[in-house]
Amino acid sequence: MRENALLSGMTDVQGQGLVLTLDDRLHYDPLTDPIEALIHDSTVNYVINLLWSAGARAIAFNGIRLTAVSEISCVGPTILCYGVRQMPPYIFEVIGAEEELRKALEGDSYLAHLTQGRIGVRLGVVSSDQLSLPSFSRTHDFAAYIDLLRTP
Repeated sequence: MRENALLSGMTDVQGQGLVLTLDDRLHYDPLTDPIEALIHDSTVNYVINLLWSAGARAIAFNGIRLTAVSEISCVGPTILCYGVRQMPPYIFEVIGAEEELRKALEGDSYLAHLTQGRIGVRLGVVSSDQLSLPSFSRTHDFAAYIDLLRTP
């Protein structure tokens, strides 16, 4: 039971990893700046999938623990995470092997494209020896996300 709770994000976890900050272009001008200069849900989902594939063991997005049923979407200029409105800067706390996570971020061509001067998305990456991520149950009710699941 404890192992399943850990795997499903229903327990607090601690460990070393990275803290990423992703923010819109400073002084964004909708008349002259590309739309990519604003962070969209697709960008957030891209970063999350990149981190998972690089070996992340646990991720929190703006303080909300992500799980296998993570729900991140856009409604107009607003990003929602499990229906909770999020505002930039977007902070990802990631527990995992720092070297592998950092290598994936630094070597990613899409992030390099977004952070170039013409686009201007701001990305910060800081190492942390001790991150503490909350359980999903502390920040949200899981019931709405598993009500369609049935055992065979």
